[in-house]
Amino acid sequence: MSLPGGPADKLGNRYENMWTVLHMLEVMAEKAKSIRIESPGKEGMGAEFWLETEEGREYHQAKRQASGRGKWTTNSLARAGVLPGFVQHLRESAHVTCVFISTHAAHPLDSLTEHAR
Repeated sequence: MSLPGGPADKLGNRYENMWTVLHMLEVMAEKAKSIRIESPGKEGMGAEFWLETEEGREYHQAKRQASGRGKWTTNSLARAGVLPGFVQHLRESAHVTCVFISTHAAHPLDSLTEHAR
């Protein structure tokens, strides 16, 4: 378990930043059309960034870990703003994909996406 605050926050930010840079490189390599980091308002709700691809828009949320748990629960994903943001984006368009990245498992998202399919 990591310590709250300072060092853990810095590691989390580094994790999110590396994920964002990876996708910025996709735009530079012309594998994606564009990227918008931390969009204001509803467009940026629950997302570090959105990535425009040939298939549509992807909203990405990166969280290094679920502090003290070792896994993400439905409640912890909701409290972290992940689920409300994803629901908002999915309701707005049929051409949206939501991506959650973490070092800890998020089994509830596996179940939700399987059920949605």
